[in-house]
Amino acid sequence: MKKEGPASQYWLVVGSPEHWQVAFENGNVWGLQATKKRWWERITEGDGLVFYVNRPVGGAIGLGRVSTKFKQDKPLWPVEIQKGEVLWPLRFEFDVELCFPPVQWETSRLEIDALRAIVQAGFQPLKDKARDAVLQAFEPFIAQPVGEKADVTGLHEELKAKIAEMGRIQKFLAEVEYPMEETRLDVVWRRVEKSVPTYVFEIQVGGDIYHALAKLKHAYDLWNSRIFLVAAPPDRNKAESLLSGTFHEIRGRITFIEIKKMQELYAKKKAYRELEEDVGIL
Repeated sequence: MKKEGPASQYWLVVGSPEHWQVAFENGNVWGLQATKKRWWERITEGDGLVFYVNRPVGGAIGLGRVSTKFKQDKPLWPVEIQKGEVLWPLRFEFDVELCFPPVQWETSRLEIDALRAIVQAGFQPLKDKARDAVLQAFEPFIAQPVGEKADVTGLHEELKAKIAEMGRIQKFLAEVEYPMEETRLDVVWRRVEKSVPTYVFEIQVGGDIYHALAKLKHAYDLWNSRIFLVAAPPDRNKAESLLSGTFHEIRGRITFIEIKKMQELYAKKKAYRELEEDVGIL
């Protein structure tokens, strides 16, 4: 049975950039050698995973969860295909909760001190101290699910967390503070690990509308993303004025969502998801 809530057991998953590329391109699957059988047997559905790319990247690039495990007799990675034998027969599939795009691995990867001394041993369970250090390092990049009584800091942070959670409910890779050149976007939803953002959200709570629209326009120019400005009703007129002038190129592309409507959407989507869980159709 799949674990509910945050994972308690986390595993360090270490591989080369090429090995990770193949893993992501083939439905998020990883393989272990027969010598790791004792670890593979301990893996359970819902366990947390820390994606680590060794040299030349040398750092953690994402987080995920185990979905299913199985044994395989069909070669997958290039060296297996070349040799005509399975070198990593103990496989498991995983869901991606957060992963930096491959083009950003060298610049965005996290160098976490708690992993330096153990990464050479490859795949292994993380002790509590190392697990906590990893989660703390990734905290700025991923928003945790929000409950009705969640202790959130400010409306802006609350909305970021809710929009990210809605993305995950819809099976997107949802990330907060997503890097875009010299700035960061509030929330993005990507379809798969290697893809560019499909949906981009900027949340305006008493800040600079111009700057928010500039970021959304750049995201549209770069990736042809669907772009959304989440703000209070009084900000609509300011946005419309700028969209009629400076940002006229995205006037027909951007969607304005009132904060109240976004919160209502979150509440209904959350309730629907909980109903699905109750009747067991997820």
